Order: sequence, then C-alpha cells, then structure tokens
Amino acid sequence: MRIYDLPVKLLCNKHLQEQHDAIHIVRNAITNCEDSPETKRWKDNLWALGILHMRVVNEMIDRQMPHYDSIQMSKDCCNYPLLIDSIPDQINELMAMCNDCRVNQIIWRT
Repeated sequence: MRIYDLPVKLLCNKHLQEQHDAIHIVRNAITNCEDSPETKRWKDNLWALGILHMRVVNEMIDRQMPHYDSIQMSKDCCNYPLLIDSIPDQINELMAMCNDCRVNQIIWRT
C-alpha cells in the first residue's frame, strides 16, 4: 500500500485508482488503530488525507472513472505529513513500474 506525494494528474488510471484505494485503507486502519508506516504518517493529518482524497476524486471524475464513496474529513490538523520516501524516490519507483504514468514530466531540482 502506497500513497504517493505526486500530482494526481501524473498518475495513470491504474495508479490513480490504487491511490484512491490506499487512502481508504489508511483511513480505515487509523480508525481501527492499526499500525503501519502510512498510518503513522497520516494519523495526525486526517485533514490533509481528506484533501488528497478530494484531489484524487476530482481527477477520477475528470477521467470519467467511477467513484461512489466518501471519506470523513477531520479538521484536527492541516499539516501535510512527512514523506516516507523522497519525491525523487517516488518518481523512480513509478517510472520503474509503469510506462503509463507521466512522472517523467516532473523536473526535480535539488
């Protein structure tokens, strides 16, 4: 399970759907007090997770992909959580897995 910190427009349909599913899995895991790197990362940042869900859903709708659920948003915290992997590492991971994602369009400057 992985929640990418990349613009959702760059994800192919498969990874966009996986991002959406991962958001719901993390939200449910937090609700059920389960522990993983992603749940630790998002636990105190549910507001940001809700915003990310909204961005993913809007992109799904733009691509005419079906969407039938919602996620409970929290106003507890509005900080974006720390990254588990750096943006360049996430880009490299997606580039190695998928030719359909447009992550090669990102120009990363350090």
